Amino acid sequence: MKLKKSVLVAAVFAILTAVLALCGCDDGAVSPDQSNQTNQSNQSNSSDADRLITDAMSPYAIVRPDSASADEIDAAIRLRQAILDATGVELELKTDFVREGSDEFKVGEYEILIGSTNRDESIAALGRLRSFDWTIERGGTKIVLYSEENIGGAVDYFIENYIHDGNIYIPDGEVYTHTADYRFDTFEIAGVPISEYALCYTDSESYDACISLSDYLSESCGYRLDATALTLAESPRIIIKTDSSLSPTSATAVMRDGDVYILRGEFVGGDDSVNLFCEQIEALAKDKILTLDASFEIKETEMETKLILADEEFMSGLDAKAEEMKAAVLDSESDYTVGDGGCIYYFAADGDDNNDGLSESTPKRTLGELARLNLAAGDVVLFRRGDLFRGSVKAVGGVTYSAWGDGAKPIISASKRNYADESLWQP
Repeated sequence: MKLKKSVLVAAVFAILTAVLALCGCDDGAVSPDQSNQTNQSNQSNSSDADRLITDAMSPYAIVRPDSASADEIDAAIRLRQAILDATGVELELKTDFVREGSDEFKVGEYEILIGSTNRDESIAALGRLRSFDWTIERGGTKIVLYSEENIGGAVDYFIENYIHDGNIYIPDGEVYTHTADYRFDTFEIAGVPISEYALCYTDSESYDACISLSDYLSESCGYRLDATALTLAESPRIIIKTDSSLSPTSATAVMRDGDVYILRGEFVGGDDSVNLFCEQIEALAKDKILTLDASFEIKETEMETKLILADEEFMSGLDAKAEEMKAAVLDSESDYTVGDGGCIYYFAADGDDNNDGLSESTPKRTLGELARLNLAAGDVVLFRRGDLFRGSVKAVGGVTYSAWGDGAKPIISASKRNYADESLWQP
């Protein structure tokens, strides 16, 4: 019987050991959606020293950029509200604006930095992350939540993991970084990382195309390139421009002297040429690695374009519309309001500069007389419709210039005479 008891005890012990081992393995498992996170501390081991709030008070302020994006503003507001809801403490929300010698606008000792602030701690994070990556860090009395394109993700994680039990717990030295999943982990052209290229434009349409390509690069490989005027950038460059030597309806891309040229014909939109470039290079990627050598080239490709042929009917319609708009301007009614203490001055081609100009029956005549009036804000100057006035008008701030009478609007001509009159011509 003693032997059987020993065997039974040993069996039970073995079962318990196996169960505990299985539980331990499960605790250490890493889920697929967490495999791209790095963390230098253990948030679950919170201590009183990690708390940001003591006795329902906190010295911390939430700081966002003075020229914050809409996402950064929203993130700062949401974090402040989440802290208030969980702890009952309302942290100060301010911008990173600094004025030397000012007690109000100075760098604080205790700050939670949201987004791309001008603080050194935010700038340091910028150099380590790509577009949609984000990080949460604490160094002494500074806490950094940073992301170029996904600051909302950092704030969401902070709220879910660092605010609990009526307080904010974040260990000093904490660095928690989320790395986004990009289409390309590596993107090089002629051996140079894409992040080192300057993105250049030559006109407004090329500028818009540069922004589109920058958006694509940010999403696909995590690097946003600033659009720069071609004359201000040095190689290596990606240059987007029109090329008159191409068919008007085609586009291409080619390497020349270390620069990438995305070229289009005059009837091809800048975005269309960028779309062709992006589609072609994606087909060359392998295992999330995209490398283009110095001989890279996209053959000239005919693009779909939308051209409107201006036939006689089309032009006739334009002329009619132009006349309609012209008539609406010439025949529009006068609309003016006299300011407090203001006067109305009337002018007519058959008036008299000796008149006071204060009524339709006593108008003044010349623009020279207008210059001698002591006009002030609130006054109104009216020229009779259908009349021609020669000279110039120097507008006075706060004074309204309009028309009186019936018919077409008055004409003010800077020339002293009508030199189209044949009687003035000399052989």
